[in-house]
Amino acid sequence: MDQLGDLQATRRLMVDIRARMVAWHAALEQVEREEKHRAGRPPEQFSPNGLHRFVALRMGIHSVGAKVVWCDETIALLDARLATTTEAETL
Repeated sequence: MDQLGDLQATRRLMVDIRARMVAWHAALEQVEREEKHRAGRPPEQFSPNGLHRFVALRMGIHSVGAKVVWCDETIALLDARLATTTEAETL
């Protein structure tokens, strides 16, 4: 991400990545809702194969959710750094 040495460009990239991760997360959650509805029973009653697919889906939901949190942390860090840079430039 530092190829440009441009923190504003890095921030724009992170905002874009975050938007993609949020959309992906929502899509996975929709798949989960549909799967639960289609099955008509709680996951602990799924077949072994169905349970395996379900827990793999949950892993994806958690993994992508963690990436959204990482994006939020990174954007906040960049904002703090950019604010310091802007303040230093005005002094």
